[in-house]
Amino acid sequence: MEDILSVVTSLIAGSIRVSIPIAFAALGGTLSERSGIINMGLEGTMLIGAFFGVVGSYFTNNVWLGLLTAMLAGALCGLLHGVLTIRFKCEHVLAGVGINVLASGLTVVLLQMIWDTKGKSAEVASFSNISLPVINQIPVLKDILGEVSPLLILLAAVVILAAALVIVRVVKARSAQQAEEEAARQEAANNGQDYTGTGSTATGTYIWPCPSSTYVTSRYGYRTHPLTG
Repeated sequence: MEDILSVVTSLIAGSIRVSIPIAFAALGGTLSERSGIINMGLEGTMLIGAFFGVVGSYFTNNVWLGLLTAMLAGALCGLLHGVLTIRFKCEHVLAGVGINVLASGLTVVLLQMIWDTKGKSAEVASFSNISLPVINQIPVLKDILGEVSPLLILLAAVVILAAALVIVRVVKARSAQQAEEEAARQEAANNGQDYTGTGSTATGTYIWPCPSSTYVTSRYGYRTHPLTG
């Protein structure tokens, strides 16, 4: 029984450890989607970030500088995707696939240039686990989260920050909606019309005093009629 429990806890701990970079990418993709950009280049961004993280750690012999290098490389990939899709109006999926292809080829070439080898870089320093004071005293749980990577703590902080930003944005959106609703109600009263209420769409809110025209206000600031466009 103890052997089975040990295997299960090791499996869960390993799953958490390897899911950290995927969780960071998923969080970035979620924020990108909410901004209106479909980022299909997350795989390439992760590959570029991982590669330059190793490069930074290799040349500086500092794992934190390697992490900073990885973050900068990933940010540049995001900037490239943004320029292609926003500035040059490139189709989002094609831009993401292009970044994935670029990353897969670029890392192979740079790997041969830097380490003169194929498929494997030199061994570099890695993060030391951090012991959590309370959790490392709890049976079973200490085998899973008793010692964790600093990146897991950073991930938790980023998730909390992102959740706080989303909550603030929702509160502001509701406040703005209430203000628009009050303005629409006043407009309807001044025009002798019946006010029916407000609604919401995937991109924003719409307000209509009957029988005047209905408009949809998107997150980008322009107004369109929901039937005629």
